Amino acid sequence: MARVVREEWDRLPDANPIDVYWAIGQMVKVRAGLAEHYTSTLLRLHQQLSYHYPSYKTFFSEVDGKTALAFWEKNPSPRCLKDVSEAELAEFLKRDSNRYLSLSKARQILNLIAEDGDTERQYQDQR
Repeated sequence: MARVVREEWDRLPDANPIDVYWAIGQMVKVRAGLAEHYTSTLLRLHQQLSYHYPSYKTFFSEVDGKTALAFWEKNPSPRCLKDVSEAELAEFLKRDSNRYLSLSKARQILNLIAEDGDTERQYQDQR
């Protein structure tokens, strides 16, 4: 390769930085970076949820789904559900899941939280 560059320098085409292959390479790098960032963010979410909700994996089929994220945002710890009835939680779940989840899911979540016991930790508000 070095010999060709040295001997054929005058006849080689100029490098074009807007080449389609360069652009595709940049897009692949950006996608890889986004995928890595998403994975690390999801791992942090799992870590924080495990502190507050030990049985969180059974709450929703997708921990990072639309309904699950709305639930975690509104109820970052079980303390937020202390005075919430099954009917109130069911209404919230119905609204955010396009009426897919209802009273049985609300009952399941509240029962799992009760089975987990006291998960209150220091600095829970900061987490």
